Amino acid sequence: DALAYLWLFNNITGMIVPGTPFGVNIGIPGQTADLSFSGTAGQTTSVQLSNVTFALYNDNDGSNLAISILNPDCSTLISNSFSGMPMNPAYGLLPVTLPVTGVYTLVIAPQGSNDQNYSVPPTGSAMVTLTLQ
Repeated sequence: DALAYLWLFNNITGMIVPGTPFGVNIGIPGQTADLSFSGTAGQTTSVQLSNVTFALYNDNDGSNLAISILNPDCSTLISNSFSGMPMNPAYGLLPVTLPVTGVYTLVIAPQGSNDQNYSVPPTGSAMVTLTLQ
């Protein structure tokens, strides 16, 4: 017999203000944080995570936390993923130049491991700081 779980949820959405830490609490497996910000072509942005509580598995079977910035057309501008414990306080995204003026989306997406023992995405929280220059 197989056992299946179904979670119903809305993703966390909102506007992130550059330079102001934003608390993200993802409490349902599969949920993501989709945070919007306005940017101008030529500006540089980066992302820093702190106070991370996601239970990331220390294995080589896949990443457990992905961070991306999506362009206004929803294509990926930059992405990075992390796994393993303990969480490095320097996790985030390196500076990148915005190619066009518009509304960008910062996505924080916990992911399950490819290992069958850890296939459910982890839950947890983090403080997210976006810089925009």
